[in-house]
Amino acid sequence: MRYLISIVFFVCFGHVSAQEISYRDEMRSFVSEISAYAKERNSNFYIVPQNGIELITVDGDLSQPLHMNYINAIDGHAQESLFFSHQFMSRLSQKRRTDYLIPYYSKLKSLEKLILITDYSSNPIKQSESAQKNAALGFVSYTASNKRLSKIQELNFTNSNTSVEGLLNVSNFLYLINPENFENKEDYIQELAQTSYDLFVIDLFFREEQLNAQDLQKLKRKPDGSSRIVLSYMSIGEAEDYRFYWNEDWYYNTPNWLMEENPSWKGNYVVQYWNEQWKNIIFGSTNAYLDLIIQSGFDGVYLDIIDAFEFYEK
Repeated sequence: MRYLISIVFFVCFGHVSAQEISYRDEMRSFVSEISAYAKERNSNFYIVPQNGIELITVDGDLSQPLHMNYINAIDGHAQESLFFSHQFMSRLSQKRRTDYLIPYYSKLKSLEKLILITDYSSNPIKQSESAQKNAALGFVSYTASNKRLSKIQELNFTNSNTSVEGLLNVSNFLYLINPENFENKEDYIQELAQTSYDLFVIDLFFREEQLNAQDLQKLKRKPDGSSRIVLSYMSIGEAEDYRFYWNEDWYYNTPNWLMEENPSWKGNYVVQYWNEQWKNIIFGSTNAYLDLIIQSGFDGVYLDIIDAFEFYEK
């Protein structure tokens, strides 16, 4: 099993102690705790992690046993840039990486888990190529035309089911977590509701305004009256300084679980996701992140930065 040994030294009367952490196990435990907590409150609540697919195996090797406790805690899995890169818009992702990832997702799909793939390209030909490649593997795909995930794109390439009663009925989805192009929440909700997507991945907030139960009721119905699934995005491997939970004092008096800023995403900070203080921000009280999502009436969560374990392993 791949470990990074985190050594914490305590010098006291000449003694030195060390604490060993499996960062992969800690992330699996975190996701499983989120799942158990949410499903206790809503047995039909969906848990869909994004990236970090190696966690479905006990040691990262697909030829070894699967980690069934973790797999049973999730209802699907998502992956960015399987075929077309986020980093280099519209370019093919590295073939070695694509070939590495596909067997993991195929294995998970065989266990009747929904696989959501987000590729990135503004080129219609490449969007069609992404859709065809993913469909051939049985994956449900969305090709974003911009990196900021801020646009409602026309539903192409796949037909929408009449009514979506569960994740395995999903045939298409929209991933929009940055509503910067909309003037107000009412326009945002209305324009989303007018689309025929089977599933939305959106943010809990429109800017600083939390979506409420009435908003979710509108979003869960397609124009023909049939149902759709709405998941809330939630980052659990990084803290974001534009979120409701952020304390301005953290810039100067940094808590011990808050680490360095992500150089690729300004305002996003790596966290020690196994730390109880961070977990308490995510779930377990009326004003915790997950609890607000449940209160608003979302059907589930789309968990991001699951691959934060890679930061510590490096």
